[in-house]
Amino acid sequence: MLTFSSKSLNRVIGFDAFSTLSLTELRALYAELFIADQSMTDSIAGVERQAQVDGVPVDKDWIHRIRKKHRVCMAFLAQIKQLLDAAVSESNVYLAYQKHMTALLVEELGSTIFKEIEDLAKERARADAQVPAALTIDFSAV
Repeated sequence: MLTFSSKSLNRVIGFDAFSTLSLTELRALYAELFIADQSMTDSIAGVERQAQVDGVPVDKDWIHRIRKKHRVCMAFLAQIKQLLDAAVSESNVYLAYQKHMTALLVEELGSTIFKEIEDLAKERARADAQVPAALTIDFSAV
């Protein structure tokens, strides 16, 4: 099984464990893997350049190990990118749904009744979260 020892998540992540990660964890892992990918690419190029300058052959075993790690890293990046893209797509669908639901409810109930229901929902949400009434919350961003 392919794994990556993540410093940012402080654990070893298996290729099949991405679905258990939160969106924040996926983003952090993607950033960490992206940096690792760049580092490996730079290391390989640097060693190959230095070998040419020195006229010394490159350690083929080292190059093989790094390229193998690089392929694993690229596979992880591709899989995580698909998950992140799907999450963005899902978020966009949900935002479109919210917009249409609001428009339909205003059309059906009228703007006055809709506003009363919306205000009541906001009050109850604040009470559930124990947020002081004086604190301003932008519900349009939710």
